[in-house]
Amino acid sequence: MQLRTVSKDGHLKAGHEAPFRPTIDPKEKVHRAPYIHMSDRVEVKRNFRDIDGHVIVQPRQIITNPPKKGMVGKQVYLGEKFGHMPDEYDNSKLEATKAFKAAKAKEQEKPFSQKVRSMPYFATIKQAFGEDVPLPPKKSPSPSKPAITHDMPFRPPINPPKSGYNCTLSKHPEYKPCPPKVV
Repeated sequence: MQLRTVSKDGHLKAGHEAPFRPTIDPKEKVHRAPYIHMSDRVEVKRNFRDIDGHVIVQPRQIITNPPKKGMVGKQVYLGEKFGHMPDEYDNSKLEATKAFKAAKAKEQEKPFSQKVRSMPYFATIKQAFGEDVPLPPKKSPSPSKPAITHDMPFRPPINPPKSGYNCTLSKHPEYKPCPPKVV
């Protein structure tokens, strides 16, 4: 079932002489500029070959100093190696070393031992403080009797009621149930 009828002569009934045509050609995808492109600079192709066809070598563009002559590794110096100049500190260090060696030569074969050994006293520490007397044995406290005995152990209900003072399990007749919590 057609919802729309096609009338081929509809443009004539509307008062037009020819059917509708778009202003732009629908087949033309690329929009063209109204003028031709003109380049603003002329590219000159340079020839780097001489008459015989060999490439002309240009002068170097980067010129640097030649590398330094010498060695690489440990104890490498820019010039010659400087000798050691003695100092007062070195002299005092040498004198201290000589004094240490002289003192070491005077020591015994076994150095002084600082081991702590048990020394026998005239009396033991307990005898000195009077604690050598046997003490009476300590009395163990007797087991106390429970104040109240119950038939069964206390078990709170699974879902305790929300009533009583501060929502406790107390069911005093004067206490009202707690208001519901507002979240």
